[in-house]
Amino acid sequence: MMPVDGAGGLLEDATFLAELQQAAQGSGKTLDQAQAYARKCLHEIEATPKESWLNPAAKLARFIYTRSYERQLDINREALEELRALSRDHLLLFLWSHKSHMDSFVFLLSLLENNFRPLPLIFAGINMNFLGFGSLARRVGAIFLRRTFQEDPIYKLVFRSYIDYLIRNKLHLSWSIEGTRSRTGKLSPPKLGILNWVVE
Repeated sequence: MMPVDGAGGLLEDATFLAELQQAAQGSGKTLDQAQAYARKCLHEIEATPKESWLNPAAKLARFIYTRSYERQLDINREALEELRALSRDHLLLFLWSHKSHMDSFVFLLSLLENNFRPLPLIFAGINMNFLGFGSLARRVGAIFLRRTFQEDPIYKLVFRSYIDYLIRNKLHLSWSIEGTRSRTGKLSPPKLGILNWVVE
């Protein structure tokens, strides 16, 4: 599905270790303590997508959204084919609006049911990593992140290094440009944090 194996190797990268040493000093940790915490952070963040989990996940997503919406999705197939062509040579970023919990389900189903491969990895809030659902979401490409982590330099370093790893491997990425569900049914102002990091 998506070649994300080997992300753990970034924790052994010489540049990463040098930056980790600095972050450890700022956090009052020894290097060993910082490395252990960095491994914990990566485990918390990392997507572990498996092709075999896609169909069960799609059935669940279809079941959930058809409780409230029509089954048929209205898809611009011409635009989808343009994206498919672009994806052969380029890393794609899919930025979608987030007015309801259904947005991510419908977005991924639109790609999955039209045989768009590889599917993009999708950033999700750590609050979605609850018992049962979190494991399923990881296996279809969810990357879990904390809402705030500016005061945690080690977590921030691991997160940015993981994004760098995904970009180097040309893995498609997707997320809500608002950063969270609007909860009002209206569009919210964009939050550019992840986009800024990717562009850098």
